[in-house]
Amino acid sequence: MRKKWRRKVARLVDEKQREAQEMPNKLLPLEYPDRFEVRYVSANGGIRWNRKWVNVTSAIIGEYVGLEEVDDGQWDVYFGPLKLGRLHERLMRIEDANGKLKRGPSRVSP
Repeated sequence: MRKKWRRKVARLVDEKQREAQEMPNKLLPLEYPDRFEVRYVSANGGIRWNRKWVNVTSAIIGEYVGLEEVDDGQWDVYFGPLKLGRLHERLMRIEDANGKLKRGPSRVSP
């Protein structure tokens, strides 16, 4: 009898832990300060900026990013509190935290 009870309790605990770990299907809408420009990340992973496309990331398709002007023609790009990089209007590209503008395969030294 005692073993059955322990198994039942363990099963209930496992179920509760799984429920707590489940991820929502959709994130709650992110809010940005009034000074931010807000753009929707389209199905191609980009945003429209000055009538042109700027690639952001395909990881947040369907979500909104906020852009905060930091200098003339330079905007920090945020996904909620997370800074994704800096948009350079002249180049119409986003620089990552390492200062890289291009994405591509990393080179591995032999």
